[in-house]
Amino acid sequence: MIKFFRYLLLLLLIGGIQQAGAQPKMKKMADVNGFKTNLLSSTQKAKSIECDFIQKKFLEVLEEPVVSKGIFCFKRENFVRWEYLSPIKYLIIINNDKVLVKDEKKTNVIDTRTNKLFKELTDMMMSCFKGNLQVIEKKYSIQYFEDEKNYMTHLVPLDKNAGTYLKNIDMYFDKNDMTISKLIIVEPSNDYTEYVFINKKLNSAIPDEKFRIN
Repeated sequence: MIKFFRYLLLLLLIGGIQQAGAQPKMKKMADVNGFKTNLLSSTQKAKSIECDFIQKKFLEVLEEPVVSKGIFCFKRENFVRWEYLSPIKYLIIINNDKVLVKDEKKTNVIDTRTNKLFKELTDMMMSCFKGNLQVIEKKYSIQYFEDEKNYMTHLVPLDKNAGTYLKNIDMYFDKNDMTISKLIIVEPSNDYTEYVFINKKLNSAIPDEKFRIN
């Protein structure tokens, strides 16, 4: 189950190990309250987001990262589709209180209402997509940074159980449109996963069929 939790956490809903945290060139955010207000206002206008992503998995035992590519979709209120297309096919769908995980061999469906941890993780991810940092602040210690192009939030879990499989999350927000442009998820071993989100389309007409869980 821990492996599944890690896959789900990667939805939150991009180097070397020393880069998996607050970047040296970034400085402390000058106006945190202004950032929160701008983020919430901008995300409220985004009814849907569709983009390509490039994932790089950095493991201490490997010299080169493991690279995957796919398509990410978010639609209000609580719909997420995270589809890996290469090198293998893997699909995660969040539809309100249900989560579907499908690989080339099997499909699992989880009802988050019967699993407290899944509920907390999905609530946290939806809060990220909706720009509601007040929910996240209850469960994570947050530091705020920025550079010329991006804002960055450095999240460390307060819950000890979460700390067994997660060290920190760094989320980068493009200053032009306040959407997430980069995501870094670091494990306690210092292995980490890096995402870059490109070719973004805001408020495109994404059919509900893409989020259906049978």
